[in-house]
Amino acid sequence: MMMSTRVLVVIALVFALSLSLPGVSAARALKVSPRGGVESKKYEFAVTEATKAEDAAREELAADDSMKDAVKAEDAAEQAGDDAAAAAEAAEKAADALASGDDNEAEKDALEAVEKAEEAMEQAEEAAEKANDAADNAADAAQQSEESSDTVVAEQAEEAQDNAEAAAEQAEESADKAEEAAEAAEKVVEAIEEGKVEEAEEEAEKAVEKADEATEAADASADSAANAADDAAGAADEAAEEKVEHLKKVKESTH
Repeated sequence: MMMSTRVLVVIALVFALSLSLPGVSAARALKVSPRGGVESKKYEFAVTEATKAEDAAREELAADDSMKDAVKAEDAAEQAGDDAAAAAEAAEKAADALASGDDNEAEKDALEAVEKAEEAMEQAEEAAEKANDAADNAADAAQQSEESSDTVVAEQAEEAQDNAEAAAEQAEESADKAEEAAEAAEKVVEAIEEGKVEEAEEEAEKAVEKADEATEAADASADSAANAADDAAGAADEAAEEKVEHLKKVKESTH
């Protein structure tokens, strides 16, 4: 039986609605098909374009999730860098205080270095976690795009994945260096309490060095995460445009 254009419009609208309902596929949304003739061809074209729109919607969602995670990773990495820099500054003050013979001030500064280095480590670990999440979501977007032959989206999603993975690796390095800085600063306090000034000075210098390295790695992680966010946003925008174009073709095929 031939289907009217009005019926086809209803079918298209049902499918469009399905795009916002998780678990509802094009095949389930378009249950009734016409048989033969021009209307049948219109219907088949509408189904094809609707399915492509559904695929693009999934790609857009995965890429958007990746972008949001990358932004969180960037924020955490920036905070880790700030905390690590503060740890380095406090450790340097401790070294200066030791050199001038002010053990009390040196111990106070060393304790501050411990606190800031530990905060930097926590933030760097958070950055690594979010960057890994961003990489996973970007990988999902890339895979879905490749399966649906959306080359542009796939390439941008792959770039986002690469940058997110780099951000995670750099954040993990920052966390490790921040932990080493905290340990060195703790040894400064212990050495001061034991009257081992020379050892305290050596550990203070080590704390400064490790905190500086943590800062550098955190800053690099933030840059990589920012690039990942930009790439993922581009993939999401491209997928959204493709979704709209396919839905327009669905609508046009029913007129």
